[in-house]
Amino acid sequence: MLFRDATVTKPNENLAAADISHNLWEKQWQGWLEAERQLRQNKDDTDVKSAGIHDLTDSERRAAAAIIAPIAAEAFAVVNSIRPDVPEPAALAGNKPSERLAQAVFGETKLNSDQPDVAKVLTATLGDNGVNVYSNDHANKLKALLGTAICLCHKDNAGATEGACGSTIAGEVAWTDGSILPTQPDVTKLMKSCGTVAKTTVTWDELAARLSAVTELIKVKNKDGYLGSFIDDCSGNGANGMCVKFTVYTAAPRAVLSKVPWLESIRTLAEDIKIRIEHNEDDEKTINQLETLIYRIEATLHQIELYAATIQSGTAPLRTTQTLLQKINNKNATNTMKAKKPALRLN
Repeated sequence: MLFRDATVTKPNENLAAADISHNLWEKQWQGWLEAERQLRQNKDDTDVKSAGIHDLTDSERRAAAAIIAPIAAEAFAVVNSIRPDVPEPAALAGNKPSERLAQAVFGETKLNSDQPDVAKVLTATLGDNGVNVYSNDHANKLKALLGTAICLCHKDNAGATEGACGSTIAGEVAWTDGSILPTQPDVTKLMKSCGTVAKTTVTWDELAARLSAVTELIKVKNKDGYLGSFIDDCSGNGANGMCVKFTVYTAAPRAVLSKVPWLESIRTLAEDIKIRIEHNEDDEKTINQLETLIYRIEATLHQIELYAATIQSGTAPLRTTQTLLQKINNKNATNTMKAKKPALRLN
């Protein structure tokens, strides 16, 4: 009765073959499914006995099997409706989300904001941040990167053409790409220039919203995108503005942005959190639905036993299997409405 898909012509041999993996399946439903199979074969085994229906007559066994089968099939459909979890669950375990966010922003998983490692923040290996900054004067790439960050956090200079930032950014030393880095106080000042907030929990939709806000700040000119400030171009000097340039941005914005390591890392983190939340919501709903099905199957068992006792005592005429099924199904419908669903939550 456990079909993987429409192309399968016979039931799978076991739950694993049917791609079923759920805590309630392992704990409770496996026994019921095996009991249903044994009932159809008119055999006694531990699952039938544990279900308390080993002493039924042949007709009562067939009736029980006919009732249990659709309930078990319904349980399979419920479990199968759970949206999948992330491909790598360990990436969201414990403090991993915070570490992934810190890695994307600062180049390391743990960082003291008052004592940043300048080399990791600005020249992290695997996608040197400086390389992603466009400048005709390559010595000024790092300066353009820092300037872009400040431009995103402050209002445009009043009257500036095309929203250029105000005066040239001053530092303790001249900043060049990969050779002369800014001092730690300069980087600390940059990191705090957008303001600070108390420690808080950031949700996936907040991350996604902030990413969208950044992409909305990208200005388009001649099919290229500019994040930060520019006048006619982005040359990396104070007069013409400082920005990150995305070449041929309008042709494929998502593909272009995916090449920026920190931006794509944050986007992936937000998407992973969203998938995990949806999976957990489905899982919790499924637990409640399976609990309800357990009530139904327990009510079915009780009704079968009562009917069997009535027949054996001779106090009632023998009814047909169809009459028995109808009576039990009606009782199940009533019990389902009355069943109290426990509020269980998966960790």
